[in-house]
Amino acid sequence: VYMPGDKITMLPDAVSERLTLAAGEARPAVSLYAFLDPELAAVGYETRVERVPIAENLRHGALEAHFNEDSIAAGRLDFRFGQELGTLYRYARRLEAARGKADQVQERQEFSFYVEQGRVRIVERRRGSPVDKVVAEMMILANVEWGRHLLEFGVPGIYRVQSGGKARMS
Repeated sequence: VYMPGDKITMLPDAVSERLTLAAGEARPAVSLYAFLDPELAAVGYETRVERVPIAENLRHGALEAHFNEDSIAAGRLDFRFGQELGTLYRYARRLEAARGKADQVQERQEFSFYVEQGRVRIVERRRGSPVDKVVAEMMILANVEWGRHLLEFGVPGIYRVQSGGKARMS
Protein backbone atom coordinates (compact mmCIF):
# COMPACT_ATOMS: atom_id res chain seq x y z
CA VAL A 1 0.00 0.00 0.00
CA TYR A 2 1.47 3.32 -1.08
CA MET A 3 0.42 6.57 0.55
CA PRO A 4 1.88 10.06 0.76
CA GLY A 5 5.21 9.80 2.52
CA ASP A 6 4.92 6.13 3.45
CA LYS A 7 4.19 2.60 2.28
CA ILE A 8 3.20 -0.71 3.77
CA THR A 9 5.01 -3.57 2.06
CA MET A 10 3.63 -7.06 1.46
CA LEU A 11 6.75 -8.59 2.96
CA PRO A 12 8.65 -7.83 6.18
CA ASP A 13 11.21 -5.02 5.84
CA ALA A 14 14.14 -7.46 6.17
CA VAL A 15 12.88 -9.39 3.12
CA SER A 16 11.98 -6.27 1.10
CA GLU A 17 15.44 -4.80 1.69
CA ARG A 18 17.07 -7.94 0.23
CA LEU A 19 14.89 -7.70 -2.90
CA THR A 20 14.77 -3.94 -3.49
CA LEU A 21 15.96 -2.72 -6.89
CA ALA A 22 18.74 -0.53 -5.50
CA ALA A 23 21.23 0.56 -8.16
CA GLY A 24 24.58 -1.17 -7.95
CA GLU A 25 23.19 -4.34 -6.41
CA ALA A 26 22.51 -7.76 -7.92
CA ARG A 27 19.09 -9.12 -6.98
CA PRO A 28 17.41 -12.51 -7.35
CA ALA A 29 14.83 -12.53 -10.13
CA VAL A 30 12.69 -14.68 -12.33
CA SER A 31 13.37 -13.13 -15.74
CA LEU A 32 11.51 -13.51 -19.02
CA TYR A 33 13.63 -12.93 -22.10
CA ALA A 34 11.92 -12.24 -25.41
CA PHE A 35 14.07 -12.87 -28.47
CA LEU A 36 13.06 -10.55 -31.30
CA ASP A 37 13.72 -10.43 -35.01
CA PRO A 38 14.66 -7.10 -36.69
CA GLU A 39 10.94 -6.23 -37.10
CA LEU A 40 10.45 -6.81 -33.33
CA ALA A 41 8.44 -10.00 -33.74
CA ALA A 42 9.11 -12.50 -30.97
CA VAL A 43 10.90 -15.60 -32.23
CA GLY A 44 11.18 -17.20 -28.80
CA TYR A 45 11.05 -16.74 -25.05
CA GLU A 46 13.21 -18.01 -22.21
CA THR A 47 12.59 -17.93 -18.49
CA ARG A 48 15.59 -17.82 -16.16
CA VAL A 49 16.03 -17.80 -12.40
CA GLU A 50 19.06 -15.59 -11.89
CA ARG A 51 20.69 -12.69 -10.12
CA VAL A 52 20.22 -9.47 -12.07
CA PRO A 53 22.64 -6.56 -11.64
CA ILE A 54 20.64 -3.35 -11.20
CA ALA A 55 22.35 -0.61 -13.23
CA GLU A 56 19.79 2.03 -12.28
CA ASN A 57 16.33 2.18 -10.76
CA LEU A 58 14.23 3.91 -13.43
CA ARG A 59 11.21 5.76 -12.02
CA HIS A 60 8.12 6.97 -13.86
CA GLY A 61 8.35 10.60 -12.78
CA ALA A 62 12.01 11.00 -13.65
CA LEU A 63 11.72 9.18 -16.99
CA GLU A 64 8.65 10.97 -18.30
CA ALA A 65 10.52 14.28 -18.52
CA HIS A 66 12.82 12.70 -21.16
CA PHE A 67 10.84 9.75 -22.49
CA ASN A 68 7.48 10.97 -23.76
CA GLU A 69 5.48 11.27 -26.97
CA ASP A 70 7.28 14.48 -28.00
CA SER A 71 10.81 13.12 -27.49
CA ILE A 72 9.93 9.90 -29.31
CA ALA A 73 8.34 11.75 -32.26
CA ALA A 74 11.39 14.04 -32.53
CA GLY A 75 13.82 11.10 -32.22
CA ARG A 76 15.36 12.66 -29.09
CA LEU A 77 16.30 9.56 -27.14
CA ASP A 78 19.84 10.72 -26.35
CA PHE A 79 19.57 10.19 -22.61
CA ARG A 80 20.76 7.24 -20.51
CA PHE A 81 18.84 4.11 -21.61
CA GLY A 82 16.98 6.18 -24.23
CA GLN A 83 17.67 3.83 -27.14
CA GLU A 84 16.75 0.77 -25.08
CA LEU A 85 13.53 2.41 -23.91
CA GLY A 86 12.74 3.36 -27.51
CA THR A 87 13.07 -0.27 -28.57
CA LEU A 88 10.92 -1.42 -25.64
CA TYR A 89 8.30 1.18 -26.57
CA ARG A 90 8.16 0.00 -30.20
CA TYR A 91 7.86 -3.60 -28.99
CA ALA A 92 5.16 -2.61 -26.47
CA ARG A 93 3.16 -0.92 -29.24
CA ARG A 94 3.46 -4.07 -31.33
CA LEU A 95 2.22 -6.21 -28.42
CA GLU A 96 -0.63 -3.79 -27.75
CA ALA A 97 -1.70 -3.89 -31.41
CA ALA A 98 -1.59 -7.70 -31.41
CA ARG A 99 -4.01 -7.66 -28.46
CA GLY A 100 -6.33 -5.34 -30.41
CA LYS A 101 -5.79 -2.49 -27.95
CA ALA A 102 -3.59 -0.14 -30.00
CA ASP A 103 -4.00 3.58 -29.40
CA GLN A 104 -6.97 3.24 -27.05
CA VAL A 105 -7.31 6.39 -24.98
CA GLN A 106 -7.00 5.80 -21.24
CA GLU A 107 -9.74 7.78 -19.54
CA ARG A 108 -8.86 7.02 -15.92
CA GLN A 109 -6.99 9.68 -14.03
CA GLU A 110 -4.28 8.62 -11.62
CA PHE A 111 -2.16 10.65 -9.28
CA SER A 112 1.25 10.44 -7.67
CA PHE A 113 1.65 11.84 -4.19
CA TYR A 114 4.89 13.24 -2.83
CA VAL A 115 5.69 14.49 0.65
CA GLU A 116 8.43 17.12 0.58
CA GLN A 117 9.41 19.05 3.68
CA GLY A 118 6.13 18.20 5.38
CA ARG A 119 3.96 19.31 2.43
CA VAL A 120 1.99 17.02 0.13
CA ARG A 121 2.34 17.56 -3.61
CA ILE A 122 -0.14 15.83 -5.94
CA VAL A 123 0.78 15.32 -9.58
CA GLU A 124 -1.49 13.83 -12.22
CA ARG A 125 -0.01 10.72 -13.82
CA ARG A 126 -1.22 10.15 -17.34
CA ARG A 127 -2.26 6.64 -18.27
CA GLY A 128 -1.00 5.48 -21.64
CA SER A 129 2.24 7.50 -21.61
CA PRO A 130 5.23 5.73 -23.20
CA VAL A 131 6.59 4.72 -19.78
CA ASP A 132 3.17 3.47 -18.67
CA LYS A 133 2.71 1.55 -21.93
CA VAL A 134 6.12 -0.17 -21.68
CA VAL A 135 5.50 -1.27 -18.09
CA ALA A 136 1.94 -2.45 -18.77
CA GLU A 137 2.75 -4.38 -21.94
CA MET A 138 5.81 -6.09 -20.45
CA MET A 139 3.71 -7.16 -17.44
CA ILE A 140 0.97 -8.50 -19.72
CA LEU A 141 3.57 -10.35 -21.81
CA ALA A 142 5.04 -12.03 -18.72
CA ASN A 143 1.58 -12.99 -17.45
CA VAL A 144 0.56 -14.45 -20.82
CA GLU A 145 3.80 -16.36 -21.34
CA TRP A 146 4.00 -17.74 -17.81
CA GLY A 147 0.26 -18.46 -17.82
CA ARG A 148 0.79 -20.48 -21.01
CA HIS A 149 3.41 -22.56 -19.16
CA LEU A 150 1.07 -23.17 -16.23
CA LEU A 151 -1.66 -24.32 -18.61
CA GLU A 152 0.75 -26.52 -20.56
CA PHE A 153 1.81 -28.32 -17.36
CA GLY A 154 -1.65 -28.37 -15.75
CA VAL A 155 -0.63 -26.17 -12.83
CA PRO A 156 -3.30 -23.85 -11.37
CA GLY A 157 -2.44 -20.21 -10.81
CA ILE A 158 -3.98 -17.04 -9.38
CA TYR A 159 -4.06 -14.01 -11.66
CA ARG A 160 -4.91 -10.36 -11.22
CA VAL A 161 -7.28 -9.63 -14.08
CA GLN A 162 -8.75 -6.32 -15.09
CA SER A 163 -11.85 -5.47 -17.06
CA GLY A 164 -13.84 -2.27 -17.21
CA GLY A 165 -11.25 -0.56 -15.01
CA LYS A 166 -11.82 -2.99 -12.12
CA ALA A 167 -9.20 -5.46 -10.95
CA ARG A 168 -9.93 -8.80 -9.35
CA MET A 169 -8.21 -12.10 -8.68
CA SER A 170 -9.09 -15.07 -10.88
